[in-house]
Amino acid sequence: MKTPIFAFSSAVYLIHSGRVLLVWHKRYECWLPVGGELKPGERPADAAVREVEEETGVELIPGNLIFLSYEEHEALPKIDEHGNFNFFAYVESRKVKLSDEHREAKWFSFDKAVKHATKPNVKQTLLRLSWIVV
Repeated sequence: MKTPIFAFSSAVYLIHSGRVLLVWHKRYECWLPVGGELKPGERPADAAVREVEEETGVELIPGNLIFLSYEEHEALPKIDEHGNFNFFAYVESRKVKLSDEHREAKWFSFDKAVKHATKPNVKQTLLRLSWIVV
C-alpha cells in the first residue's frame, strides 16, 4: 500500500481598492491566488511572504499579512492531499511582475473572481474573504 503524500502550502489573496489579484497558473491551467509549498522548516506566514515576492515582485511587510483560514483538499497528480494556509494582505499598488509560473494576472472584483475560480477551495475562500474586505 502506497503511503499518501501530504504537502503544506500558503496562498495569499492580495487586495487593492476592493479588488483581488488572481494569477493564471500555467501548470494547473486555472485562476489561483499567489502561493506555493512551504520549504522544510518554513513557517506558513514566511512562505506566504516569500511566494508573493517570488511570483509578483511585491514585497509584503510580514505584519500586514492577515491569516484567513486553513483548509485541506486533494491535489492530484503531484501529491495526494494539500494543507493550505490562506492569508490576505492589502497592497498599495496593482503593479506586479509575474514569474514564469503564470501567464497572466488580473485584479478582479470579488463577484468576478468567484466566477473565474474553478477550484472549489478557492471559490470558498474568495466568498469568505468578500465578507471581510470592503
